[in-house]
Amino acid sequence: MSILPDSPHSKALAQLYPKTMDAEQNAVSVVLDEAMSSIDDAYQEQLPSTATDASLTKWEGIYELTGDGTTEERWAAVKAAWAAQPGIAARNYVALAAAMGYAVEIPDPPMMFRAGVTPVGRPVYDADEQYTWSVRVCDASESGAADLMAAFEDQKIPFTVIRWEWLFETDEAGEPEIDEAGELQLDEEEE
Repeated sequence: MSILPDSPHSKALAQLYPKTMDAEQNAVSVVLDEAMSSIDDAYQEQLPSTATDASLTKWEGIYELTGDGTTEERWAAVKAAWAAQPGIAARNYVALAAAMGYAVEIPDPPMMFRAGVTPVGRPVYDADEQYTWSVRVCDASESGAADLMAAFEDQKIPFTVIRWEWLFETDEAGEPEIDEAGELQLDEEEE
């Protein structure tokens, strides 16, 4: 019986089965080590600061970078482009809308259900909508907020979808309805 001294899985299997470790289990441990190495490599590829050439080129493509320079310079360029992206926090989008003259609300998405933890009656996470987020526009019509919609679409995270909600009534032309007192007519929430 030969145990590969530098194989973590072989050592672990030898501790579990000290008397029955054989060539087949050694072969399994080598395959497990290779799989673990591949997983570690894939994990490193997903981060721009540790990506190798192929993945680094993909990161540069996402941020429309040239790919010039040493690997360290390319990593620095990708990290700088990543840091320059707007934040993904709801407060950043609320601030963007406010700077454009709109009042918006971005509700927290439903959380994944956890038995024994999630309270009864709480909205439950829907796996089909994991990349969808809602924006409630409080003071503009859909036709009057095209610039807001375009700005949010330009700034949002790729592969996400925005569900727009308008919190006031509109007439046939899509404009907000104003009552005799000059007040916006808000949609009545259904109970």
